[in-house]
Amino acid sequence: LQCAVGTHTGGTSCPPCPSGESTLTPGSPSASSCVPLCTGGRFSNSSVNAAGLGLEPCFLCPLGTYQSSPGATSCLLCERGTYSGSNKGAMVCQSCPSGTTLTEGSIMQGECVQACSAGSAGLLGVLNCSLCPVGSFSAIAGSAECTPCPPGESNTGPGSTSCSVYCSQGHFSPTGFEPSCQICPA
Repeated sequence: LQCAVGTHTGGTSCPPCPSGESTLTPGSPSASSCVPLCTGGRFSNSSVNAAGLGLEPCFLCPLGTYQSSPGATSCLLCERGTYSGSNKGAMVCQSCPSGTTLTEGSIMQGECVQACSAGSAGLLGVLNCSLCPVGSFSAIAGSAECTPCPPGESNTGPGSTSCSVYCSQGHFSPTGFEPSCQICPA
């Protein structure tokens, strides 16, 4: 009887390993062949079974990374706007209280920086922020560049978060834009 990975020979059947454990290869002879999977915050690239799961011995995820899934063979970089904290073996990355981080893989909350506000843009969306010029906009905070207004649209000043449609010919408004356009008097 050839038992699959994650099971072991048990007479005439292949009972599964206990929860959180697996075998390294198919055809494992007994329950003692079951080995613990790496838990969250840990990974194994040296003991990987035929199903691709990481088994003990396991290593803590390095700073700036995390792993929430058991049986991992690698850790994931903390995304921009998050950090791992000062201890290895993070299961999740913590969100910046406000703003973002300059790169993936941040470690400390001190790496969180204030993002450019909506209506402005800067390098990586956080450095040297400046207002979007007339004729362009940024709708969200953290923009790396301003978006040009579509043809037939503009805005009234720098730092805009949207564009508006010009009043059509023969119409006017105090701003020159819809929706408050009125027909010009005769």
